[in-house]
This record gives sequence, structure tokens and C-alpha cells, in this order.
Amino acid sequence: MDVETIEKLNEIGVALSSERNIAYLLERILKGAKDITNADAGSLYSLTEDDRLRFEIVLNDTLGLAMGGRAAAEVCWAPIPLHDETGCPNTRLIVVYAVNHNVTVNIPDAYKSTEKFDFSGTRAFDREFGYQSRSLLAVPLTDSENRVIGVFQLINAKGCAGSEIMPFSREQQRLVESLASQAAVALTSYRLAQDQAGFRAVISIFNEHTGERDLFSAPHLAARLEAYALSKKAAREISQQVQRRLLECKQAEISVDELDQLTHDALSKGLGAKIARRLLVWKQFRQSGRPLILLIGGATGTGKSTVAAELARRLEIERIHSTDTLREVMRLMVSESIAPALHCSSYSAWKAVFDGHAASRLDNNALIIEGYRAQAGSVTAAIDGVIKRATEENVSCIIEGVHLYPSYQQRIQAQSEAVVVPIMLAVPDRLRFKSYFKSRARKAPARDTENHLRQVDTIWQLQAYFLSEAERCRIPVIPNLNQLQTVRQILGIVTEILEQAF
Repeated sequence: MDVETIEKLNEIGVALSSERNIAYLLERILKGAKDITNADAGSLYSLTEDDRLRFEIVLNDTLGLAMGGRAAAEVCWAPIPLHDETGCPNTRLIVVYAVNHNVTVNIPDAYKSTEKFDFSGTRAFDREFGYQSRSLLAVPLTDSENRVIGVFQLINAKGCAGSEIMPFSREQQRLVESLASQAAVALTSYRLAQDQAGFRAVISIFNEHTGERDLFSAPHLAARLEAYALSKKAAREISQQVQRRLLECKQAEISVDELDQLTHDALSKGLGAKIARRLLVWKQFRQSGRPLILLIGGATGTGKSTVAAELARRLEIERIHSTDTLREVMRLMVSESIAPALHCSSYSAWKAVFDGHAASRLDNNALIIEGYRAQAGSVTAAIDGVIKRATEENVSCIIEGVHLYPSYQQRIQAQSEAVVVPIMLAVPDRLRFKSYFKSRARKAPARDTENHLRQVDTIWQLQAYFLSEAERCRIPVIPNLNQLQTVRQILGIVTEILEQAF
């Protein structure tokens, strides 16, 4: 790279960081790309919210063509869709291919290309204007999170004499890719500044039903959408679309219902009617006066408490009840002489239930299960009380613990007036059990981790019983291999149950 090129790149970078006019900014980006490659022509496209490439600027030195940017003439060509009529990615046009695959496409000669791209539009343009589009270079613009926000297309790199058409060299390609990174940062910063400037005039949200007021927050809306089982990326993109729409409307105030409609429209347009319906279902649920009660069961070591905490955050549920805590309270109220099984661990309660003679008549698996059921039967009385109070007060809650065996969950779901969602977590192998307990020993050394490690086989047997019962009772079982995936799966199940109820 020669000194002149380096200086030119530096000048472009400084200009991009200081430009505050969007038309000038886009034009500087494209002209910069043309200058460092000595290209005769080029276009800059931006990615729209409905997944199309919109022409922002078109420049062609030979034809004296200038549209968009600061030019008086606007680009009159229709946006290019990223997907075909069947919904499949469009791979025939090089700019669309570059965006869909987030890769640079370098074509030495469009008239001799063996690539499987469609150059019919390019050749039709050439015939109409008496031009020849030979060498082509398409480079995507990606932001700091590697999301494509636009694309360059440069045409006909010229040799030193200024007339001979050359392929775009590897060095030129790298230079344009470097410029594309700077351009994407500048463009993203500009849009962020515009958003922040727009929201200095705060947008107030008012609830027509309760009279309450709040301030609009895109991150808060994204968190709410994640509760509808959307991915973090999808939730963020939809919330940003809603934010931009509010900026365009220049409203100082919007009702909750209007905001819901904007969000529904964005969901429907971006992700389809089925996903958009989730918002309406959750809205109907919140207006129903019925609480949501999540029952997260599973053997010791399956990660119930951490999953419950994350679900509570996502769903904005304030109450989490642990059946271990309920058991501790009951131990204070009922002495060991009256309820000996209550004062043992769930997997060793059989020792308090059976004497030596009775134990000798049962196999090990039956002993473990019967002892567990004796303890769980005592604890479920307290769980019943928690659920009864939550239903009466119309307060959603999450209950997690080993004592939520499948047939009990099934009974609660059938009898409660609340919307009850039963879940059984599982760990697929013993090594994961052991690694979990070792990790917990480091984080919470006060817990009886050594005993858990010694009893892995017993806990494994108890889990096998839960899984068999869950299948019989049709309780969803989720292998807890990845917490984020587990939480998303549970949110999906919650949404499905709400769709059935509303």
C-alpha cells in the first residue's frame, strides 16, 4: 500500500467520524470506496427493516450519473428483496448474496464469469445506456455485532492510464473491506446519535386502563419480547424497529394499546403472524385476572434454582418458592419423632420410613422411591398453601424443587384456577451431575456437596423415576444442558399453554 493510499484512507476515516449530515455521510462512504480502487462506478445500498436492499446512492463517472446523496436526482429504482417468492434466500444477485452470506464477492469479468450469478439486470442496464459492466466488487457493511447494515457495489476498476478496465485486486478488496468497517461504525454511530437526540424529548407511555404512566425503553421492550420465547437478537431488532417508528412519528405520548399495536405490526412483518399472535395471547392473559404458576421439578443437581431465577427475571415474577425452604419451615414445626422422613434428604428418606425387616423385602430402587414419596407427600401440603394464596391474590409465582413429582404437578394443573405450567428438568449423564456438584462446592461450600457426590447413583435412580412418571403424566422434560436454551424452551412451553388457554 503506497503512502498516497494510506493518506487517502486516513482522510476518509476522519471525514466519516466528523460528518453529521446523512446524505453527505453516505456519499463520502461511496466516493471513498471509488477513490481507493479507482472504480468508474458504484452503488451503496442500505438494509431495510423488511429485509430489502434500498439504493441510497448511485454514481457513474462515464455516464455522468449521480443519484441519491447530495444529488438533486433521487434513486428511482425499486429495492431488491433478500428472499425470493418462496421465502428462500436470493443467491442469484451478487449484492444480495454478499448480504445474505456476509461475504465479499469479487467478479473479474461479468461477461466471462462462470459463477452462478444472474447478470441479466446488469446487461440490460448496459444495453440501455451503452455501458459495459466488467469487473464487479460487492462488500457488505457490518456493525460491531457483525450484523449486515448495507453493502457496496463497485464497478470497473480502472488501470493507471484511466481507460483500461481491470479486475479488482486482492489489495483493493482488502482496502474496501477496511473502509466498509469504518463506514459501518460511522453509520451506526450516526443512527444511534439520531435515536438519542430524538429521545431527549421523552416519549411517555400511558395505560388507559389503570391511568399509570411510564417511559418508553427499547431494552425494556426487548426484555419483554424475550419472555415470548424470542431470541435475544430477534427481540432486540424488533424493539429497535418500534423505537425508530416512534421517532418517525414524533409523538411525545403513546398509549399502551398503541404501543402493543406497533409491536404487533413489527412482529408480524418481521417474524410472521404466528409469532405476532404471542403478544396478543400474553396481553389477554395479563388482563384475565389469572396468575401464572410455574412448577419446576427435577432431581437434586439439575439446576432448578438457577433456571427459576432467570425465568423470574424474564417474566418479571417477584415470587420464587423453593420446596427445600418449605421443607425447612415444616421441620421447625413438626418434630423428627412425628415425621422422621421430613428430616432426611429426599434421596435417603427411606432410612426413616423402613426398619431393617421391611427394607429387606424391597429392592433398592423401590426403597428410594417410597422414601422420597413419603417426604414429598408432607411437603406438598405446604406447596398447596403457597399455590392457594397465589391464586387468591392473583400473583404469579415460580415454585422449584425436588418435591414437585410429576403426578402432583399433573393434579395441580388440572385443579387450579391459575395457569399452571409443569416442567421437569433433567441432566442426561452422571458426569454432568458430578461436575455440577463440584461447581456448587466452589460457589456454596456450606451445602452438603460431598454427600451429594457420594449419592450420585441414588440421585440418578430418583431422576429415572421422575422421567418415567413425567412421560406417563405428559409433563414436559427438558435436558438442562445450556441454561439459556433451557429458559427459552420453557418460555416456549409457557407460551404454548397460554395459546391453548386464550
